[in-house]
Amino acid sequence: AYANAFGTDFQVPTETAAFLHERSGVGHFVEATRDDDASDDDASDNDVDANDGKRKHSGVDDSDGNTPSFLVAIVKTEEQSQPQTPTSKADPNENVDFDSPSDELLRMSQSLDALGWTKVFVDVRDRIPAPQLAKPTFLRPKNLMLDDLIRKRMLENSNVEGGTERQKCILTSSELFESSRTGDSINIPLGHAVMVANSKSEKYGEFNREGRPVMDFLAADMIRDIMLFE
Repeated sequence: AYANAFGTDFQVPTETAAFLHERSGVGHFVEATRDDDASDDDASDNDVDANDGKRKHSGVDDSDGNTPSFLVAIVKTEEQSQPQTPTSKADPNENVDFDSPSDELLRMSQSLDALGWTKVFVDVRDRIPAPQLAKPTFLRPKNLMLDDLIRKRMLENSNVEGGTERQKCILTSSELFESSRTGDSINIPLGHAVMVANSKSEKYGEFNREGRPVMDFLAADMIRDIMLFE
């Protein structure tokens, strides 16, 4: 699942594309970030996990061996035989009313996550061919943005004795929801057409051409998955 981060997508907001919920505690394992580079990777982009035969995402894609600048993070949920009990992360003892639209969305989010998903968070703010303005301080997110949250979590992991930055770097659905849905700039929310490089006409294709590297990355990823499929 590909999701535009930081409030750039009016058609399919981040929480919809990545089926996040502000009250869900489902863990998402961070597999790659745009802070990664080739020297930090123990394996190449085509490496396979010896334990499960599945490719590990390294995020390396461009000619310099660095993670593409548009790729904020790749996260993954584990496949579960049953979804988590749909209770509030804030209050596990809270009763859930399945007739409530909010609780129905919570159950849907957790049920989808239980299938085991790879979610790619994309930042196309600098690829939208329109001006962007920095938000004044009072309008900026109170929570850490996704890049900063991942750095903070990895730093905490590395400070644990015997730990590594990547070890158990887990973000909940709620944390992803809060850290990726808004950004520190005001953008015209045309990110969906840009991310998919919509080219329904020549002029439209030119307008959205900065999204082609995103689709190239997706296409290469799909081909690798097909080649590794058993």
